[in-house]
Amino acid sequence: MQTFLWNPWSIFDELERTVFTAAGSRDWPVFDIEDNDDATTLTADLPGMTDDDIVISIAGSTLTVHGERKVKDGHYVTRRRFTGAFEKQFRLGEGYDPDDIQARISNGVLTITLSKAEKAKPRRLKLASGVVEKVKGLLSGDKQKDSSPAA
Repeated sequence: MQTFLWNPWSIFDELERTVFTAAGSRDWPVFDIEDNDDATTLTADLPGMTDDDIVISIAGSTLTVHGERKVKDGHYVTRRRFTGAFEKQFRLGEGYDPDDIQARISNGVLTITLSKAEKAKPRRLKLASGVVEKVKGLLSGDKQKDSSPAA
């Protein structure tokens, strides 16, 4: 006679896999967000997905990334990787150029680059304290008028 070990907690594992999978879609995929003076870059790992599986749209100030990872046929003993649809939304602040957004997926890595508008890019301002002009004037031989009364 053959005996099998029965795990009474296996029903909870199955419950987590089936019922809570939809809740897991809020957490997956996870994006890294990198910001510099010229652009903001969003990066996410989406292994096994292609550009046909992902739709990126922008409406107003909201960038939406929608995708679906399909279940592959086969006999699974257990399946832990996320399958199904996901949607992530990012609120864009002012200062991005909506006509200059690039997205690509390469080797399972999604990269979205949001270019900043020229007016939003940091720029260096020239200080005008007046001291430099006074020194230049003195060096060139121009004398400042003495404002003290003549005695």
